[in-house]
Amino acid sequence: MMNRLLISVMTAALISAPAFAAKPKKFSDGGEITLGDGSVVEASIVTCTNNEAIPLLNKDGQWCIDEEGSYCHKKRMKAAKKACK
Repeated sequence: MMNRLLISVMTAALISAPAFAAKPKKFSDGGEITLGDGSVVEASIVTCTNNEAIPLLNKDGQWCIDEEGSYCHKKRMKAAKKACK
């Protein structure tokens, strides 16, 4: 009986874990940043609910999480959600 309860509680915790993932809380202007290749891009700083501040770079009309462009999206909010996870 106790094992079933424990398994149920653990399963519920695992299912709801994504609900506790950090989410974008606010954006602030990051100014312009010069990249390693010499190009200048607009930056926006996203502050997540876990208080982590992550820069987003606007490269070629897409918001990217880092200079290498490991994840980019045309919508800033989509890139911010990915950055905060």
